[in-house]
Parts: sequence; structure tokens; C-alpha cells
Amino acid sequence: GNACADMLAKMAANSISPLVKLEIPPAELSIPILADAWGVAFVRD
Repeated sequence: GNACADMLAKMAANSISPLVKLEIPPAELSIPILADAWGVAFVRD
């Protein structure tokens, strides 16, 4: 969902690498992925 995309964008903004390939989701995305699967809505920061 959008919460996951927002979190990935924030992580990318803090990265020094121009490209990162993720084989598995980062631990920081565990809750947003679960919430997205449950249909929970988030308010953006």
C-alpha cells in the first residue's frame, strides 16, 4: 500500500546508493505490510 511506498521512499532518501535491490522486505516494513493486508488506513506524516 501507500504506507509501504512512503516508507521505502524515506529509506531511499537516506541511502547513499543510487540503486538497491531488495530480496526480502526490510524489517521496518513488517507492520505496514501486515496493516495493508488487513486493510488498515494510515494518515500520512
